[in-house]
Amino acid sequence: MNQAEIDQLRQSGSDTGHAEFGERMVRALRDGLSALEALPRDDEFWRGWANDRVTVHKLHEYASEQLDRDPADRVARWALVALALARGANDGGLSLLGPEIATDPAVVADALVIADWVAREIGFDLTRDLRVVLGWADRQALEELARTDDGQAAWAALRVLDGGSFIASPQAVGPAASDFRSATRLAAPAMSDSEHVLDWLQGWYVAQCNSDWEHEWGVKIDTLDNPGWTVRIDLEETDLEEHEYPRQDVNRGTHDWVRAWTSEKTFHAACGPGNLTEALTLFRSWATANTPCAVTQPETQPGEPTQSQH
Repeated sequence: MNQAEIDQLRQSGSDTGHAEFGERMVRALRDGLSALEALPRDDEFWRGWANDRVTVHKLHEYASEQLDRDPADRVARWALVALALARGANDGGLSLLGPEIATDPAVVADALVIADWVAREIGFDLTRDLRVVLGWADRQALEELARTDDGQAAWAALRVLDGGSFIASPQAVGPAASDFRSATRLAAPAMSDSEHVLDWLQGWYVAQCNSDWEHEWGVKIDTLDNPGWTVRIDLEETDLEEHEYPRQDVNRGTHDWVRAWTSEKTFHAACGPGNLTEALTLFRSWATANTPCAVTQPETQPGEPTQSQH
């Protein structure tokens, strides 16, 4: 890779608002090239090449082979990510980050940066790809990270995992947006942390009732004998009836699991005995991301006490 190509990668990072990450990618490329340069020339890798000169094309081949042999080789993995960004690959190397995220949930911040970089540079929405790679994260570890002072990226990741779309905020568009935390902070769920999901679901249900809908459709929560819970929420004649929920299958243990999907205009969830709130939260996050107006609690009628009057 010549200096002009390195400068272009660095410039792309700056143009997309990720100058610091761009510098990291430049270092990742150089580390990969150095590893290839250090490879003994009698190594089997060099057989078949016209010469033993280090090039970007050879780096890609070498790093791919090295990663196949040793998935823990971070130099090879990040060199491939940097090459994907440098070459304008459609996913920016995002699919390579799964094992990194499984080891360290903080790497979700890098995944979000890559998705944002690609969206700004070539206009691709990587929400689906992002959701797949974020699925490598340990959910509990991600939730704990989200509660820390540096948890904005984890919040954004949880929002995507719960069915939300990854959309760059208007404030983060343009060269001036060098701090990606502003984007991830705005990408966090809009609902208050203190808002109980059951209260929200009651409000959503009331919002659908129109003297007709509730006679045909509704919300059903039941138990399983294995043990666990099932949730069925009818979407017919709601703002969600034409939307599909991207199927989620999370299995952390015998009694710690959740599955969610849509079929025939119905949201379904099944989960472990302690995962009902999580299952309902998946529906809430997806519903709020795909509903024109957020669900609010029904207004109190004249003469009824407000919450502060109890």
